Amino acid sequence: LRAEAEQVVHATITSAAEMPAGELDALIAAIKRRFGGRDVAVQTAVDPALLGGAVIDVGDEVIDGSLKGKLARLQTALAN
Repeated sequence: LRAEAEQVVHATITSAAEMPAGELDALIAAIKRRFGGRDVAVQTAVDPALLGGAVIDVGDEVIDGSLKGKLARLQTALAN
């Protein structure tokens, strides 16, 4: 509730490798646009198991842009 009152969006960005500053800045700008220009407080993490890409966790939303996630979705699509 406090974050809502302060108009701050908290995001966790987990990538397969350390994300370059330019890419991180672009991602933060995109999150800010998506959430109506609210300020973004970011926490980053590295998980090599993702194989590539990143997973972005913002509030109630999870955006899985990881290679691991894409392969899992492809496997599910092929199984159906």
